[in-house]
Amino acid sequence: MSRSMSQLEWRCRVGVLAATVMVPVVAAAQAPVQPPAQEARGQRSAWPPAGPAPKNADGKPDIQGAWEPNAIRMNVDMLATGVEIPFQPWAEKLYKDRKANISREDPEARCLPPGVPRMSTTPYPFRIMQTPGLTLIAYEGGAHIWRQIFTDGRQHSKDPNPSWLGESIGWWDGDVF
Repeated sequence: MSRSMSQLEWRCRVGVLAATVMVPVVAAAQAPVQPPAQEARGQRSAWPPAGPAPKNADGKPDIQGAWEPNAIRMNVDMLATGVEIPFQPWAEKLYKDRKANISREDPEARCLPPGVPRMSTTPYPFRIMQTPGLTLIAYEGGAHIWRQIFTDGRQHSKDPNPSWLGESIGWWDGDVF
């Protein structure tokens, strides 16, 4: 009896293991191979209607919402076409050094945030939220980090608390942020 119980127990364990492995595989097979066209990421949607930008209650342009700039692809395409980039001398030297060293000093090579303005040119969406005195940008990709841009008239701190995206102070000049 103990021998048949151990065989039954063994078969039961193998069955549970097989089910544990197969259920996720079968479930994953039910998903579409490609997202439907209207949900595909990276595709450009229609341009918004022409006219003045919508305004917030304070009269400033409403830039809130989800943004997906897909700028990396555009930059790569520009480089591939042989367009001459008007580098400043220090920036050209830095570009050539990084290219020669395979970007070993690149923060993203170490899974660190790339900083500003590069953070907004990654291939991941971000969301802008506006409140009186503060604009917040929440980045979805890579570092999952946010940037606070204070618009309440304050000056930079004398001894700022270091952060990946710096201490941002902003203001509106007409409709330009």
